[in-house]
Amino acid sequence: MDVETGRRARPAGGGVEIVDDPDIGGIRRSLGLTQRKMADMLKMPIGTLRNWEQGRRKPSNAGKLVLRLLADFPQTPTSSTGPSSADHDQKVVRRAQLAKAVAEAARLTSAEAQAAVEAVLGEIAATLAHSGAVTLQGFGNLRVSHRGVETRRDPKTGDVVEVELRSVAKFVPGKDRKDAIN
Repeated sequence: MDVETGRRARPAGGGVEIVDDPDIGGIRRSLGLTQRKMADMLKMPIGTLRNWEQGRRKPSNAGKLVLRLLADFPQTPTSSTGPSSADHDQKVVRRAQLAKAVAEAARLTSAEAQAAVEAVLGEIAATLAHSGAVTLQGFGNLRVSHRGVETRRDPKTGDVVEVELRSVAKFVPGKDRKDAIN
């Protein structure tokens, strides 16, 4: 098979055998990828991938070959809620895991640790909600940033729409955290 064109070698009859249509959505789900991540991985517009999945367009033979290779590629199991291998093996820590770690480190019961974690997170959220900033010395800063009114194009109608002013929470790691990450 010619990898660049996605076509198999010409049979004796002279015709070109085309690779069968793959189940693109099934391949994507089996890899544990979102449409955005798969489109980025294939370096293609997400709209093209959506058209392929919904059957509005058919992938080229090269595209079919790439999708077949992806489907046959050995993969490590990923959960749909956790990070994929494309996320560079990031670890996601949930509240319950954080409370368990606090309970072990501070020698508290799990209920006390859960209450402590909820209290800290609640105080941070309340401070940010009142347009404050939270500084955790040696760890980092959380602050609220305000985004102004922007004009965007509605993809469905094509009309120009103004997006309202909104607030976004931002985290800036401290020097020690930056050094630990790098």
